[in-house]
Amino acid sequence: MNLIQSSSDLIRILHVDDDENQLIMMRELLRIFDPHMEFDSVSNPLEVPEKLRNKWYDCLVIDYQMPKMTGIELSMKIRKENKIPIILYTGKGSEEVAEMAFSVGINDYFRKEVNSQHIQVLAKKIRDVVDKQRMEQIYTSVVKEARNSIVIAVGDKIVFANQAFVELTGASSVKDVLSKNLNQIIIVEKKLLQDERAGLKQGEKTYTITESEIKRKDGKRIPVEINLSIIEYLGEKAFLFFLRDITKQKTFETEIKNSEVRYRTLLELAPDGIITINLRGNVTWINPAYTSITGFAEEDIVGKKIWSIEAVRAPDIKTFLRLFYDQVKGKSIPPVESQWVSKDGKLGWAEGRASLIKIDNKKTEVLLILRDITIRKKMEKDLKAYSMEMEHLAAERAHKLLDSEKMIAAGAIASTVAHDLRGPLSAIRNAVYIFDKDPEKSTEMKQIINKAVDNAVQMLNDIQEKTATESLQVEDINVVAFIESVINETPIPSRITVKTDLREATVSFDRLKIRRVIENLIRNAVDAMPEKGNLYISNKIDADKVVIEVKDTGEGIPDDVLKGLFKPFHTTKVTGTGLGLYYCRNTLEAHEGSIEVKSKVGSGTTVILSIPMKYVGTDELIVTVISHQVEPPLSTLN
Repeated sequence: MNLIQSSSDLIRILHVDDDENQLIMMRELLRIFDPHMEFDSVSNPLEVPEKLRNKWYDCLVIDYQMPKMTGIELSMKIRKENKIPIILYTGKGSEEVAEMAFSVGINDYFRKEVNSQHIQVLAKKIRDVVDKQRMEQIYTSVVKEARNSIVIAVGDKIVFANQAFVELTGASSVKDVLSKNLNQIIIVEKKLLQDERAGLKQGEKTYTITESEIKRKDGKRIPVEINLSIIEYLGEKAFLFFLRDITKQKTFETEIKNSEVRYRTLLELAPDGIITINLRGNVTWINPAYTSITGFAEEDIVGKKIWSIEAVRAPDIKTFLRLFYDQVKGKSIPPVESQWVSKDGKLGWAEGRASLIKIDNKKTEVLLILRDITIRKKMEKDLKAYSMEMEHLAAERAHKLLDSEKMIAAGAIASTVAHDLRGPLSAIRNAVYIFDKDPEKSTEMKQIINKAVDNAVQMLNDIQEKTATESLQVEDINVVAFIESVINETPIPSRITVKTDLREATVSFDRLKIRRVIENLIRNAVDAMPEKGNLYISNKIDADKVVIEVKDTGEGIPDDVLKGLFKPFHTTKVTGTGLGLYYCRNTLEAHEGSIEVKSKVGSGTTVILSIPMKYVGTDELIVTVISHQVEPPLSTLN
């Protein structure tokens, strides 16, 4: 509801009279004298309470003499739950009736007259009681129920106080503060208060604002802000005080001051160099870390233009100047790396970050944080040198491989080495880049680099091992015992069932090289059976040679892959070198033997080794089934 209304605002009236003609006449005449009045009429007084509950009215005009209930009785009933203004309008008025009317809370009393002009007077009375009621509502809402304390004082004596002031002082009621000396409650420098009030009396000011304290009844003091002005009160000059509790504001101000102290302490103790610069480009403050890093003291820096201090190198002055003005204009400036010169002439590296800040909530300055990254830059340089050394090592190894008689084509070697080393070298380069952007990950990046180096070296060693030319170390070997030992010592997952069909024979060959051949074939077979499957290893004696077969139930090899199976560096594996079967073929040919692969997609693969035999023993059949319960880790298969 809007409580502040002008005299021309609409007034809603409920007229109660048992005379229907009187109701009609009143409605028509009042509209003539005051068109801003809206009328509802009711002839039965018993209907009035329900009407008031269902609709808002500004005033009740009630007849006195009615058959079911008098206007006095109706007013008594209404006053139990409603403060609406009531005018008793009757043709049988008397002093006794008027006294009864005022005693039950009727606002005004008016006698009916014969002439119509008295309706104009009634209209004025209605508007007067309504305006008065509205002003009382305003007073109640704005003054009595105001959250800020309101006090009126004549001289030093309190003559009015609202409920908020009572609560602020800790008093029990308004009566506890009335007639008390203002200076006993509001604690303010006496001369200051006197001067302020004297200025108001002389017309120098219309109001003044100051801060003070309220002394509560319990002795506690509450900080307040006082708005003081001069008014007329019952014909006398009086002072009107508006008081606002500023306890929270004071607490907040204290917290801000404490925060500023903490902020300043953090800046003083920060390990990074910190500078503040005003908008003219002059350095206004540096922290101890800046002096520690550069060697320049406060007297060397403060007061100078940021681009003219000795720590800034001459080639960087233009850059500093441009970045400073971009920052002042509010542009977003990314972190900038630059070199700086210490007082003793040494060069260092710094990463600078800038932002705009408020100093004492007034001045705007640029806050520049400089992190010393000299050590980080050195590590980056070392890592890059490390990466270049790795590339040199790879090139050197590739050059040695080019000289090997076992390589079919120098071009194949070079391209394969480059391809295989690209993964480790890319890992090293990426690690250097990440380290450059996020130095905190240096430990993690070093681990990645070391692992990549190990992989590259292992790859080069593997290539060298499988392409080197070495003489055979031939000895007589028991084939059954030899194959069983290779099976038992080669990691085979539990998903694979190994079956053997072996016959005793003694053959002369290089134990280590043939062992590598069979290990390689077993690993290839395991790779071909990623889910589960059977691995068959058998041998037979064919004239003057022993034939060893390694068979799997895996995926099989497509024809296009089968054609280039023994070419060097030919592989379908992501991490393979493509030298495994190439090594097997060279080893068998060195023994004057042969290797053959038979495969069909979906039907598995069989690899057949033929080795010339020096001596054949018994033809006894030995059949075993080996089942591995523990799954050992698989090595990289080629």
